[in-house]
Amino acid sequence: MKAKVIETGEIIDVVEIPAFTIEDAIPFARYFVDINNNLYDETQLELDTPEKPKEVVLEGWIMRDDNYIPCLYLNKPTCDEDGDWDLTGESYELSRKLFPDITSESEPKKYRITITPL
Repeated sequence: MKAKVIETGEIIDVVEIPAFTIEDAIPFARYFVDINNNLYDETQLELDTPEKPKEVVLEGWIMRDDNYIPCLYLNKPTCDEDGDWDLTGESYELSRKLFPDITSESEPKKYRITITPL
């Protein structure tokens, strides 16, 4: 990600690294390294982070997968002539508690799931 070095105003590319890899790290601080292995903590940089979306909306079909776990499939699952479901494409596992009415015998049902930050 791009960052501005506060002291010099220089714009650099940095990568965040885990604090536990730093000797004498400040607890809960964020650390970054540039291409030349220069180490920075978050107080030395102005991070250029994109604005976070207000909400995330997923639309797709929910049905149980081969392991009986409910999943949201972005592509509509199709059934072949043998009765086997084609579950290709991107999918997201969901909690069994959220969809108790969807069984392994259920047809795919279309849902819209909205996730909103608080």
